[in-house]
Amino acid sequence: MRVLRLVLRVGPTSGPYNQLTLPALDRFETTVCTFYPHHFDSDWQPDLRLNYVQGDGSTKSFIGNIRRLLQGAEFDVIHVHSPHIGPLLFAAAMPRVLSVARRTVMTLHSSYSVYRKRNRFLLWPSFFMGGKLVCCGNASMASVPGWLQIAGGRRLSSIANGVDLDRIDRARHDERRPMDDRFDLVSVGALRDLKNHAAVIHSLARIKRPDITLTIIGGGPGLGRLKDEAARLGVITQIQFAGPLPRDETLDRLWRADAFISLSKGEGLPIAVLEAMACG
Repeated sequence: MRVLRLVLRVGPTSGPYNQLTLPALDRFETTVCTFYPHHFDSDWQPDLRLNYVQGDGSTKSFIGNIRRLLQGAEFDVIHVHSPHIGPLLFAAAMPRVLSVARRTVMTLHSSYSVYRKRNRFLLWPSFFMGGKLVCCGNASMASVPGWLQIAGGRRLSSIANGVDLDRIDRARHDERRPMDDRFDLVSVGALRDLKNHAAVIHSLARIKRPDITLTIIGGGPGLGRLKDEAARLGVITQIQFAGPLPRDETLDRLWRADAFISLSKGEGLPIAVLEAMACG
């Protein structure tokens, strides 16, 4: 089976790459086409079994890459991973848009209300023209407005997220964290308002327990603001902002932590929580 996966970007911490692409490389002939170039250091490269087409961050380049891919091969499944991509795919597929649309799988990874108004609008073409519409969890599907559920009809379904248990087991180390009086918390997620890291920091400040440490794994525009807030609350020395880490290192941190914490304002069925559960 030939699969074309359309995503905004990939990298060593990318969910579409780690959760959806790598585990299936031995079963499917997969091409990943991105809108943006990968934003990690130049030493990182995707798996050599993968046909990787990297965009330059422009709409013109992305549509051109999709059009060349569609002209050069017949894909059985075209995965649309975010709302922005559906309309761009349909534009690239002209004049064969209906034929291409029937082979698409659009995935919704969060609650409908969490999407920005612009992105909700960009979802609509996939609901009316696309093939399969898959919500990652029952909560995500229940959040879709009734009129859109009617538009999706039988094409709309819910599939629970899953994680690569073999990879999680490989990341486990036999040695245990040294026994001490510390209690280590880990939180994983992009540093933006939706993930609500600020609430975790405020909770840490309120309980006044210097023996509790917090590691926040993830990058994003909120780093400076979160550091300033942690300093203002007097808990900056208890917090490590680890930045975006490669997936295997993130799993290692989860194995070694005492507990995982998430106060996100909206999710579908979050991968980070599932991975933390799998790590015990």
